[in-house]
Amino acid sequence: MKSRLKYFPQIFDFIYEIVLLNSCFLVSNVIFFQIFFVIDLKFEFLPIYFLTSLTFYPSLSALLKVTKTKNTSTIVRVFCKEFKNSIKKNWQQFTGLNFLMFILIGNLYLLTTDTFFSATLSTANLLFAFLLLLFLVTILEESGTASGNNLLKKGLFLFLKKGVKNLLFLTLAAGVLVLGFKISFFSMLFIFGLIIKMWDYIFIGRETSSFGISN
Repeated sequence: MKSRLKYFPQIFDFIYEIVLLNSCFLVSNVIFFQIFFVIDLKFEFLPIYFLTSLTFYPSLSALLKVTKTKNTSTIVRVFCKEFKNSIKKNWQQFTGLNFLMFILIGNLYLLTTDTFFSATLSTANLLFAFLLLLFLVTILEESGTASGNNLLKKGLFLFLKKGVKNLLFLTLAAGVLVLGFKISFFSMLFIFGLIIKMWDYIFIGRETSSFGISN
């Protein structure tokens, strides 16, 4: 019995970390989620979604750095610091890629599948959007070791090398999201933190720089 009880503090710390990571993500993207639950994702509202989603990538970049710490008491403080650093160093790259993603999303609304040519364009647009998503995952993983244009160059260099692994991550993350929200809407209170922790622990591990190193 005692041997089992000794694991309780570790389990509690893990749950507490997940909740903190999730809270940091939700708070830093609170405007986007408010828009998401109020306004439908229609073509005419894409500019609003674009503007409110600008914090997505800096927050994810910061959270992947935060996961390197073993001290849960510093998570919020360090997240705020890394969030600001990410915006300062990579805002142009993240904003440009986010804009390109929304252009591709907008094209999906405009392109039809009435003819072979338009269907081909629609398929090519969807494929490019998916490849861009894989590229975004790659640069987010490398944002702890590079910044600015060097981050884009490193992302391009590692894109093919990490393609299969990042595809597995996106598939698993999508599955966790769908399953979580099917079980309960309140999974939103921890599911993003769980995915971020899973992303770091399973798919990144020791590949990125150690926690606390700012580039």
